[in-house]
Amino acid sequence: MLISCRVTCGLYINIVLNDYVRTILGLNRVADGWNLDPRVDGPNVYTSSGVPEGVGNQVSLEFNLLYRWHATVSDRDDKWTQEFAKTVFPGQNISTMTTADFLKGLAVWTAGINADPSKRDLDMGKLKRRADGTFDDAALMRTLTESTEDCAGRSLFSLLI
Repeated sequence: MLISCRVTCGLYINIVLNDYVRTILGLNRVADGWNLDPRVDGPNVYTSSGVPEGVGNQVSLEFNLLYRWHATVSDRDDKWTQEFAKTVFPGQNISTMTTADFLKGLAVWTAGINADPSKRDLDMGKLKRRADGTFDDAALMRTLTESTEDCAGRSLFSLLI
């Protein structure tokens, strides 16, 4: 049992360090073999000029950019969320509304959702079902491909470059 637990934990650690971290950093689509491996010695923390790198405030900045979920949202996802908020909360500023108003708006929106999932459209009605109840494969693939290709937090990171 203990060996099984260690194998499972090792599997999850491998997934997080290799897949999750590489995806957040945008390395899953480039020819860079870097991955986070805490078992190996890291490089010297000093540059050739003697200035430390990867310590202190620099690490804090990187942590804040990479590990806050808002930085992993693409520009298109952000725009979609804003449009969705305008649909659900027409004429209201979502950043200043009360929790009660937010929950009321969600309740009204939820009440309008068809109880049968096979009758629902996607993307706020932009992807409509055909007469046979299916979606257009090309439209679905375009949406999936475009979303996969989106760069997470591009506008946030471009401010720093």
